[in-house]
Amino acid sequence: MLRAVVGLLASLPIVATAQTEPPTKAAPAPAAVAPAPPRCQTERHKVGKIEYRLFVKPCAPKPGAAMEIEAELSEILEFPDPTWGTRKPLADADLRAILVNVDDAKPAKAKKVKKSAPVRLGRAAVRLGDPGRYGFTFSADEGVYAVHLRGTSKTAGAISGGTVVSFGVWPLPEGFDRNNPPPLTGDEPALEIGDMQNGRNICAERCRTDLPAALPKGKPPTFLRSDFAAGLSDDELIKAVLNEGPKLYSLERNDLLYYLRSLHWGVREFYPEASTMVSKQFTINEHGQKRLNETLGTSFAADELTARVFVPYQVEGEVPPMVDYDDRVTRDRLKRSAKLGYLLFLSIPKEQKAYELALALGREPTYEILGIAARDASGARDAATNKQLQSFVGKGQFNNAKSLAKGAAAFEKRLVPIYLRAAELATTFYTEEREFTEFDAEFEGGEDTSLQAGEMKFTKDKKKK
Repeated sequence: MLRAVVGLLASLPIVATAQTEPPTKAAPAPAAVAPAPPRCQTERHKVGKIEYRLFVKPCAPKPGAAMEIEAELSEILEFPDPTWGTRKPLADADLRAILVNVDDAKPAKAKKVKKSAPVRLGRAAVRLGDPGRYGFTFSADEGVYAVHLRGTSKTAGAISGGTVVSFGVWPLPEGFDRNNPPPLTGDEPALEIGDMQNGRNICAERCRTDLPAALPKGKPPTFLRSDFAAGLSDDELIKAVLNEGPKLYSLERNDLLYYLRSLHWGVREFYPEASTMVSKQFTINEHGQKRLNETLGTSFAADELTARVFVPYQVEGEVPPMVDYDDRVTRDRLKRSAKLGYLLFLSIPKEQKAYELALALGREPTYEILGIAARDASGARDAATNKQLQSFVGKGQFNNAKSLAKGAAAFEKRLVPIYLRAAELATTFYTEEREFTEFDAEFEGGEDTSLQAGEMKFTKDKKKK
């Protein structure tokens, strides 16, 4: 019986029963990915007998980041030069660049781009290491911009060209041609020598946070004491402020210096005609201290008797922008008659709006106030405070406590001891200056002496007969 059942089952057809799975959705097609902007864009243009190549790095930086534009200019020669061939680097160009957003002049066939606030930025060229190579830096918000190059060359004439760039937009919207930027219309903006935003960004990453002459404490500087920074060369300032790290490129260094110089006052802000200056820290001697005590009826702390004195000169001919006080050879060229005055950076005690006070004084023997300005610890100038301080311009007399009368009453009493100290510090410089030029004084009324090209020269005094 069992065999019969097994045989019956074996004779039945086998039916496969596959398990049914729920239908699956088709995988979405991968979204189109825009190509990443190239690191550098190179173009070549020829205008007249000038050929220029543009290098833009990067092509489309993030909004607010820096874009570097380098221009390589060459003069196309009719006859080959033995060194350069038919393309000679144009090293004498006076070049500038203007960045304008396309909302000011949009191509007719261009697709709509993000509306941005009107932008017109001007940059003076930075001369780079190689002959005929110039650079600019721009930081801007998201959008598409035209960059226009303008300038002149004594050897090759007018320079004109440009390109289209973008920040945060890639690729360029249809209708924009890098080789044909929208025309530049309207007045050109004032030129800046660097990109302030890029300089600020570099400082945030690379600047020291423990510099004694900087504020705020523990953070990258937004304020530099002028008595510290105004007497430093560019190289000295960079070395003092920057942490160790990779060497800065030319445009990075230029932008950082542009930012750092904005954090302090300079001599030419008060003496714009100055061609050079000397500075040194002086301490009021015992004779000056005695005069102050008798005139004011009070004494000063040791640190109040010492300050750096900046002395600007207007000198003809080539002269370094800063002359070391101990460089007696170069100092000998700085005659007393070329001296413009004295500049000191002090402060008004307990006056937050005058955390730093700049006093520009005239020459001896009066030392009248030629300029005065105050700023707070963030570098901001309070308009009302500075307006009152301006009432003291033209006033002031050496060792005269009443010489600031009729100035703003709110500041007169507090300003008198500061002014008298400044005048004493200036006369300390003058005293040493007289000793330094004592030899020249022997020729008063006849001949004066100066050192030129290593030889002693005698020049007749035209004022004396």
